[in-house]
Amino acid sequence: MVEITSFQLKEDISIEKFTKAAESMQEQFLAKQSGFLKRTLTVSEDGVWTDIVFWKDQGSFETAMQKAESSEHTLPFMDKIDFNSVKMMTTKPVLITE
Repeated sequence: MVEITSFQLKEDISIEKFTKAAESMQEQFLAKQSGFLKRTLTVSEDGVWTDIVFWKDQGSFETAMQKAESSEHTLPFMDKIDFNSVKMMTTKPVLITE
């Protein structure tokens, strides 16, 4: 299962601050979740970020999302995001090449 979230940062947040928060959240929270496989975080030239997270299954994703709502390790990351810009979807991989 793949979680794809696009968003923009709040106006006063630098790329460096956000990247640091994203790395910390991945190390302290995401990587410790059952079913987490891998993550790619990208940013376009117009400032739209895309967070792509691969999960073993839908249940792993749902459990991690519930835990994220109250984790001290996710709040500094989420606090930097403009939630009015967030678009999230989940998809099922059909073909993966690396």
